[in-house]
Amino acid sequence: MLAEIQQSSDVTYRIYDYDRKDERTGKTRELHTDLALDAIDFDLQSQYHTDYSRKKNQPNKLINSPYFKTNFLKIKGVLTRDLSEINSFTIYMCVKGSATLTYQKEDYSLVQGECILLPAGIDLITLDSKDAQCIEVYL
Repeated sequence: MLAEIQQSSDVTYRIYDYDRKDERTGKTRELHTDLALDAIDFDLQSQYHTDYSRKKNQPNKLINSPYFKTNFLKIKGVLTRDLSEINSFTIYMCVKGSATLTYQKEDYSLVQGECILLPAGIDLITLDSKDAQCIEVYL
């Protein structure tokens, strides 16, 4: 499973567009191949893997950048998360197994491949699972 997590951007570099036409002009849309090639890092890295801890029932930091923070959660049993200090939305993506997210006595099911977006202002939630792995993302 591949999870693509990125910061918001007003920039789009169109490399290929399936010959789609602009509805206003009827012409194929502009491609940005040269700009995209300038932005791509073609250097071969010896390792692309991000090392991270896999401790149960706690957030394990994957990425902590100026644009977003990402944690790995290995859930066995109940994990309580206090989101009151996070001043943004929070996304939970189930990457293995299934879990139940509970907020204010309402249950929300998460199975592998599904995501849930929690708005800013959510405080205490619980995640309950026999054996799930989730990604937690916020600003």
